[in-house]
Amino acid sequence: MFTEELNVIIDTEEKAEKIKRDAKEEAKAVLARAEDEAKKILEAGEAEAKKLMGEARAEGERQAEEDYRQSLEKTDMLCAELEKSAESRIPQVVSLMTERIVRDSGNR
Repeated sequence: MFTEELNVIIDTEEKAEKIKRDAKEEAKAVLARAEDEAKKILEAGEAEAKKLMGEARAEGERQAEEDYRQSLEKTDMLCAELEKSAESRIPQVVSLMTERIVRDSGNR
């Protein structure tokens, strides 16, 4: 009877040790899977951030080009207006210069 009880205790202790070993192995496996999943999530986040940064840069460059084009158009329009204004004053300038030349020539 004592041997039988001792065998039950030994068998129970062996089962308990096996349960502990199995639990430890399962915990290591869960940790490894969690680390792998965290790494995948981090890599996906980095890839998304790079993608968004590239899109933002491309949009910024597109906007800068559009602003530059608009600035050139405005400058061209302003130059055309100034040229037109200057051309419209040519007769006045010629008349004024002619008047001064004639006046100055008559004073000699």
